[in-house]
Amino acid sequence: MKAERSFELRWNNFGLINVLIQVAIGYTIYGIDRSSFGVLVPGVIKAFHLTPALAGFVATSFLGGQAAVLILAGWLSDVWGRKRVLILGFAVFSLAVLFSGLSRSVNELVFFRLLSGVGEGIFQPAAFAVPGALFQTRRSLGQGILQATFGLGIILGPIAAAIISTHSADFGWRMPLIVFGVAGVIGTAVMAFMMDTGYSDYKPAAAAAAKGVSEPADRRWMWRFGVATVLIALWSQALWPFQGLGATYLVKVQHLTVVQAGLAGMAGGVAVLSLSLPFGLLADRFGRLNLIAIAGAIVAGAYALFFSVALTPLTAAALTFVIQGCLIAGINTNVIALIVEYVPSARLGTALGAANTLVYAFAMFTGVELGASASTIGWRMGSFYVVIIPSLAIAAISIGMAMWEKRQAAASAALASAQ
Repeated sequence: MKAERSFELRWNNFGLINVLIQVAIGYTIYGIDRSSFGVLVPGVIKAFHLTPALAGFVATSFLGGQAAVLILAGWLSDVWGRKRVLILGFAVFSLAVLFSGLSRSVNELVFFRLLSGVGEGIFQPAAFAVPGALFQTRRSLGQGILQATFGLGIILGPIAAAIISTHSADFGWRMPLIVFGVAGVIGTAVMAFMMDTGYSDYKPAAAAAAKGVSEPADRRWMWRFGVATVLIALWSQALWPFQGLGATYLVKVQHLTVVQAGLAGMAGGVAVLSLSLPFGLLADRFGRLNLIAIAGAIVAGAYALFFSVALTPLTAAALTFVIQGCLIAGINTNVIALIVEYVPSARLGTALGAANTLVYAFAMFTGVELGASASTIGWRMGSFYVVIIPSLAIAAISIGMAMWEKRQAAASAALASAQ
């Protein structure tokens, strides 16, 4: 059987570099917005007189918009083309972020946060599918490249939001959203004019079929996809409460300044930027499930420290580095790579949309969970139920799945030798 066409390691190919850069632009701005809003929450609370639970809902409300459109967006990317879906999604996202900064009430802010989530939901399946299609064997490396750009956004977002809001007395928390929204509109235009559909819409199965090569089929892919979906849902539960209210916790409870909280958030971005490619390479070499299990256990321990001990700016940044690095670079990168590995390429966009629908359907309320738990049983116990238990569950399920895969491989090898 002939090997499928692969773009791996062909870094002198302008078309490949071009499409990766265009997707990277979008994912970087996405990371900037998502990481910066946590720094802006104290200003939003003051402007609209919000409770911690309502502030948590505002911070994570965009997830509901994502959940509403992900399956449709994934299917559209499979049948309508990834480039068109990427442009549509990023345009909606950018305009919604811009108008979030112009909101006159908390209701308007929630609406535009939801709309920004719709844009992300349209954009995301196609964005993940692009490196998934272009990198056929080093799938974790391909997803690591994308996550590294998200890490760059996490680095830039919190500190940029803190500096812009601090020096925009008349606009405060609004100005960073306006700036990021305008940057997104410019990025949309660049994407529309420069992205090459020959690469953005490349489908390995179609290319192989044109050469008379069939895509390998594994009847167990739906079972494996189901497990991977559970893992990514637990990852969402472990990540988004921290993304939404971590900076608020540092300011309100640990008494750090907004800039110090922003620097801690930037440390998380440094972790994602610096660890995504190494984690991807290690996972391709030693097994994705093994790395996911180790990262889940580390996250649980880091959360326990973050929410139970007195933090200095340095320790807050160090723990954020560990938490964000393991969750995004270690777990998310490799769970997405598992989905790309398990699912036939013709169904990849739809599968990614379905998996992320489950993620965001209940993740929309994770900020409320942590905010309400902190108000009733305290941050320490609230974090145990909301983020530590899901992290431990990720480790346990990954270990179990790795053991099952090992038994399946041994059984297949024994059958092959018997024949």
